Amino acid sequence: MAARLLKVETSVTAPPPPLSLRGSSRSASPSTVPLPGCTVVDGRSTSFWFDKWLTGGTLATRFPALLSQCTRPHASVASVSSGGLHLQPPLSTAAVGELTQVLRIIDDTSLSAGADRRVIDSPSGPAFSSREAYRMLSPSRPPDASACTTCGLRLPTKLKIFAYLADIDRLSTRANLFYKHCAPSAICASCPEIETGRHLFFFCPPAVALWSHLGVSIPPGLVSIWDLPAPI
Repeated sequence: MAARLLKVETSVTAPPPPLSLRGSSRSASPSTVPLPGCTVVDGRSTSFWFDKWLTGGTLATRFPALLSQCTRPHASVASVSSGGLHLQPPLSTAAVGELTQVLRIIDDTSLSAGADRRVIDSPSGPAFSSREAYRMLSPSRPPDASACTTCGLRLPTKLKIFAYLADIDRLSTRANLFYKHCAPSAICASCPEIETGRHLFFFCPPAVALWSHLGVSIPPGLVSIWDLPAPI
């Protein structure tokens, strides 16, 4: 049995990885991003090394020495059970020590007809879905008050988008263009101040004169465009 499962190769040929979240999860912190748990049935869509289909974590974290010599690290459970581990010789001492345990795991794995099942590995244990995966992988952020205010306005969509970008200072002002190396300077064309969105619309001399003509007093500590006072 061990001879059938231990296949030694001299060339590296890696098939496409099975569908999972392991690419996104490995790029984030392992301590903060839980991997999806898997219940193996036919083993065709579960990664042998990178999915959490056994207790005790992924096999990649439990047997790193053996994984480092595997030429098909993205193989599924089904392909490993039928075709072996595909290891690059010679095996290191650490890899030889881990090989016995991995072969025992493969011997104890039984597959049957049916699709593998996935759940989010969290205390609530919700079923795996793109919505739950995005929620688990995204950092917690407070609600965007500006976006909530903008979307509730009865204005043309173009105006709402422009107002939102102006409020969060994402318009193509000289300051933003200079930060992106698309402008020679961040200084305003009308005064010696840095041209941010707040400066351009509220604190630049031409803007101050316009608001004064309209009877609107701009407070010095203006934080949001939605905090503008009503005209006098």
